[in-house]
Amino acid sequence: AGRGGGRRGGGPPRAIVELLRTNDAIAEIDASDNAISQQALDAVNHALEINRQPIELKRAYYAAQSNDPRCKEIEFQWIANMRNCARFLGPVLKNNVEVTTVNFSNARFGDAGAEAMATVLKHNASITTLHMANNEITSTGGSAIALALAHNDTLTELNLANNMLCEIAAGEFAHTLLSNKAITFLNLELNQIPSKVMDEVSGLVIVNNQPRGLKQILPALESNSEAVTVVDFSQFDGERYHTDESARVLCEALMANTHVTSVDMSFNSIGDPGATHFARLLAVNQSIETLNLSQCAITDRGGELIADALYKNTTLLELDLNSNLIGETTGEALLAALKDNHFVASLNVERTRIGDATANDLRIACAVNTQPQALKKTIPRLREGDTTLVDLDLSVYDGHRYFNDEAVAILCHELA
Repeated sequence: AGRGGGRRGGGPPRAIVELLRTNDAIAEIDASDNAISQQALDAVNHALEINRQPIELKRAYYAAQSNDPRCKEIEFQWIANMRNCARFLGPVLKNNVEVTTVNFSNARFGDAGAEAMATVLKHNASITTLHMANNEITSTGGSAIALALAHNDTLTELNLANNMLCEIAAGEFAHTLLSNKAITFLNLELNQIPSKVMDEVSGLVIVNNQPRGLKQILPALESNSEAVTVVDFSQFDGERYHTDESARVLCEALMANTHVTSVDMSFNSIGDPGATHFARLLAVNQSIETLNLSQCAITDRGGELIADALYKNTTLLELDLNSNLIGETTGEALLAALKDNHFVASLNVERTRIGDATANDLRIACAVNTQPQALKKTIPRLREGDTTLVDLDLSVYDGHRYFNDEAVAILCHELA
């Protein structure tokens, strides 16, 4: 005892704690009937408890505690007896700045472990990947994790598969994902979550995977804001290019939009799946006048679908498909569509596999669309040599356009 007879934590307890950092054999120390303070005794007992854990947990604990730059990943998935891993590592991971990946799958630590990791997520700014699959976590622990994500903008991947989460926890994740834009992978499979809620969560994660510009503009598009009339994602935003998935997200947002008149998705990684989404959009949207899909990767499969959509569309005026992989099949489909579509006046198919003759026919078809419909209806009969066409009266205004010099030039060309 010290001179005053009080219980105090001097050097020996600290020395014991330091010894236990490197000694893996000592599991028990009899500290009864001594002058060690309770605080020092707690520190010794804590170090002893860590010594009784799997050696991998002990190594990770001290590495995380000291911010060892060599400790970037903590991988416990296939190591037995890890039920206490979150309880011990949680406190030291809160302020750790080196660890980026934590895999606690199969630890079976339940809600207590999930809540410990929720506390970590509220403070930690380095962990980007967290696996907690097969851990007997219920919606209590799941909700704690979801709520913690509202304070975290670092974690991008979270795996909670094969737990006992239900609709309550999934609803919390859905709510959090409305504001958390960092999560790009969230695995909630093999839980007790209704498919409708799973679809909602999956949709929000898909949005988080999109380029920054699309994520920022989506709320305005979905609310049909009058402030947004032009959507231009033709330039790389410094984060990622737009893909077929981007096309799906954008087109779904534009389905009921009545204010956007121009969409430019040129110079992106959009192929036939993306073209399919734009075709569906064109079949129902009644505001888009200009659509630029140039410099993408659309083939005849996607090109034909866009052509088919023109039969139903009455607002699109300009369509740019240049520098895609479309060929004669798409060219013929577009020609057929323009016989019924009276609105597309500009169609760019340069630097594609569409032949010169078909490309020229498309230019003429678009030019005809700028003229009175009476002329458009007459041209096919002239080309087919319709012998019943002996009287041509174009003097009546058709309610859309008057005849002009270009209309006369087209008519004279067909009559020649």
